[in-house]
Amino acid sequence: NELERLLSKHSEDHWGNLSVDIHLLETWQKVRAEWPRIELFFHNTSGDKKDWLIKYLEGNLLPAWTSLLDTYLSNKTKEWLRSLAKNDLKSLRVGRTVIDELIDNTIYPTPHSFRHMWAEAVYRRFDGDVGWLIRSQFKHISRTMWLAYIRDKDNRRGNQLVKSQVISSLVYNYLRRNGEGYAGQVNTRLRRLLRSTSVLSHSEQEELAEELAFVEIENIKANPWGYCLLMRRTRSKAKCAEMNEPIPHNASPDLCLGCIHNLMQTENVEWSLFHASSHLDALKNPAVPAIFKSSSYELVKNVTRHVRTLDADHEALHELDTVLANYKASRAA
Repeated sequence: NELERLLSKHSEDHWGNLSVDIHLLETWQKVRAEWPRIELFFHNTSGDKKDWLIKYLEGNLLPAWTSLLDTYLSNKTKEWLRSLAKNDLKSLRVGRTVIDELIDNTIYPTPHSFRHMWAEAVYRRFDGDVGWLIRSQFKHISRTMWLAYIRDKDNRRGNQLVKSQVISSLVYNYLRRNGEGYAGQVNTRLRRLLRSTSVLSHSEQEELAEELAFVEIENIKANPWGYCLLMRRTRSKAKCAEMNEPIPHNASPDLCLGCIHNLMQTENVEWSLFHASSHLDALKNPAVPAIFKSSSYELVKNVTRHVRTLDADHEALHELDTVLANYKASRAA
């Protein structure tokens, strides 16, 4: 049914020639290469897998599984297995230890990994109060439960790891696209970095992205008007800062769009224009006091600059430029 629906929407040639994102291709190749290890992990402990470690040491395990263990187990682990008695080789603890090493760094589904995937998806969206969404999904029905969750070291570490992965992915995508489709002052800083850095391969791009994610960028917050990538060296200059300390909960378009930590994407344009519409009306209205118009002018100016960077032919730019020019002319008069 799904195939028929897609073919009715576009021709078979269209789907056959569809350009696939390189990340999807890389993940597809990685999952296919890792599947034999995952299959062994999920295989029932009865039948071929009964006493599998004993069979492995005696040379009676299935050849494909023997090859996997020979390839992915360290010499230290193999020596450890040879030193154990048969009863120990049957224990769940020993089997779990071997499996953990076998599937290390592979992609495989578990209930806990799905929680991490969901949390990462939340950080990638423009949903504002991320904490509220996570509390709701994880059924942390009170503030006490939420605070207990984030105070736990393992949870904090996992939460920070998710953030770092999102930052690394975001910066890597920026590098891969040579900054196309981005605006904001973080965009300017990254462009300067690109001009002074020779990046030759995907692996080098990933290394640079990870270095920025773990060393230069302290935190990330997603909003409808873009990302806040809080840089360690300039954290005190954040527009939301109080007493030189950034307060992400104070985030707003008025502050963020002119902040040095803002990174805006094409997907944020329409929301920003929608938000700016009331400020445009204020600038055009002669009855609005000048003191209110000044803040509206700054916001509209920032929105205009970002929209022009992302799409120099955007249909809204003519009105934005006209309103800004008329306001400046009225101030000069």
